[in-house]
Amino acid sequence: MIAKTPTSHRPHLHRIASPEPASGTAKAAGKSTLTIGTYNILFKTTLKQNREDLARLIKQTGVINLQEFTPEHNKLFAWLKEQGWGHYHAPHTGEPVIWDKRKYELVAAGTKKLNDAVDNLGPTHRHYTAHRATWVRLRDKRTGKVFTTVSVHTIAHNRGPKKTPRTDAIERHQFRELAELTAKLKKHGPVIIGGDLNSTPRHAATWPKKILRSAHLRSNWSELGMKGVGEGTHGRRFIDHFLTLTTMRDRLKLLKHRIVYGLHSDHNAVIGKYRLK
Repeated sequence: MIAKTPTSHRPHLHRIASPEPASGTAKAAGKSTLTIGTYNILFKTTLKQNREDLARLIKQTGVINLQEFTPEHNKLFAWLKEQGWGHYHAPHTGEPVIWDKRKYELVAAGTKKLNDAVDNLGPTHRHYTAHRATWVRLRDKRTGKVFTTVSVHTIAHNRGPKKTPRTDAIERHQFRELAELTAKLKKHGPVIIGGDLNSTPRHAATWPKKILRSAHLRSNWSELGMKGVGEGTHGRRFIDHFLTLTTMRDRLKLLKHRIVYGLHSDHNAVIGKYRLK
């Protein structure tokens, strides 16, 4: 049975640093370029495989949202520290955010619960755990520009034989919670949601377009299209996304995006280049 009717959850906040520009940091003026990645590393990959994948990705990005991160993967943080990268990973979550500490400093971070645990979803998946979105607010050390990124992994059981009214309800609830979180985070500047959303604008039956439209959120695949980037992020499906607010286009603009192939996961990574104003 469902553990309980999903209700709204307040975001868990960890304030790390003052939101005021640090001493010696440039004033927030002009433009700042952000190259960000999102990558579902696959829960069963080895640490050696992860290091190989991340070694490629950190050379191409300044921030990466990760998904399917297990307790075993926590050992990667020591290696990332050696590479000059920081991280935020709340307990009992699988969606950490990592960043290049030479480029960005941590302002604040936290999580928001997206759903309660659910039992007996069906013969293909008996239990779905409680999921949280992880958010991190960073400051560009060169320009002083501040932005927030959210790492998220929504329910995978919303299509084909796994699609049921109950899985649909969980998906809708997760996206409503995500929209609510974004509305709060945008008070502090531009927001970029990056993660495995397990649905695509190509499939109207599973894409929560009404919720996203109401929240003024749009996918990078809707923004720049899917042509010229390859076959997909998971097989032929474009289910790994960046979502940004259409109401903040004057402060955050997607310049280009691409897919990184040849990694050890069943997902490919997505990299987006943004201009922060």
